[in-house]
Amino acid sequence: MSKKVLAAIDGGSQTAKVLDTVISFIEEFEHTPELTVLYVNRSIPFVDPAGFTEVDVETALDKEGSQVLSDARNHLNSKGADCHVKAVSGDPAEMILTEAKIHDYIVVGSRGLGVISEAVLGSVSHKIIQQAECPVIIAK
Repeated sequence: MSKKVLAAIDGGSQTAKVLDTVISFIEEFEHTPELTVLYVNRSIPFVDPAGFTEVDVETALDKEGSQVLSDARNHLNSKGADCHVKAVSGDPAEMILTEAKIHDYIVVGSRGLGVISEAVLGSVSHKIIQQAECPVIIAK
């Protein structure tokens, strides 16, 4: 049975590291695993006090996510790796953990927050490490 690997990306500076790490990781398998690249649009509450807006935040986020996933697919394809791509919206850690339930491994990046920043802001990768039911690889 083929293994399933989930690579979670956000389009930031860690994205290339996550993709390169996942390429190195899947090369170690005897049979090529099924690879899914997940992009999570963080839900951003937007209230327009005037009752109107000229910016469609949701559409802008969807467009950004599509571009990030397209770039990721192109990067992986250029390295000989095939993947499925998926975009979801919500809390990044929760969405990654939900998707990971049908995967055997998770690869995520680390923002490299300091101890104080992580304590105040929290860390997606830290939450995933603590709650995932499968092995987690942190790309640095």
